[in-house]
Amino acid sequence: MTKQNITKDNHYVPCVYLKGWLQDDRFFEYKLLVSHDSVPRWKSVNPKGTAYREHLYTRFTGAEESDEFEHWLNHEFEAPAEKALRRAVSGKRLRSREWRKLIRFFAAQIVRTPAEYVRSQARWDEELHTWFEEFVEGIPERLENAKNHGDIGKPFPQDDSDSFECMLIS
Repeated sequence: MTKQNITKDNHYVPCVYLKGWLQDDRFFEYKLLVSHDSVPRWKSVNPKGTAYREHLYTRFTGAEESDEFEHWLNHEFEAPAEKALRRAVSGKRLRSREWRKLIRFFAAQIVRTPAEYVRSQARWDEELHTWFEEFVEGIPERLENAKNHGDIGKPFPQDDSDSFECMLIS
């Protein structure tokens, strides 16, 4: 996917969920912080213009940006739960498969927020540090095993997955 086609406004509260609160294609958003007492705390907004961060889920794969994670969230959690969300909001009885879709949808909400990303980053850093230490400590044993099996001096297998992947921090 080319850079101009990626989804840049990544919603941490999905629009499919926000649709349940709409009146005339808008809903009211409550501002916790306002610059002055004269600024209204309640504001009528379009769901596409709230609860998002630019490039929250954008990552780099090699030389281009990817919004694969945004599409994965939509495909795996949001789209499957849309009908169940509408039924729940309208007070209709949910079938067991709809409950499962809702549970998956709401579980995904826990891990998709900016705050969870920050918490996860610390955990990932620690896990990466631990993994790296274990990897380095195991190098002598792996080299000895490779030497004993005649694998020293053989070229590494080549694959197409040597691109460096990282998250775009905006």
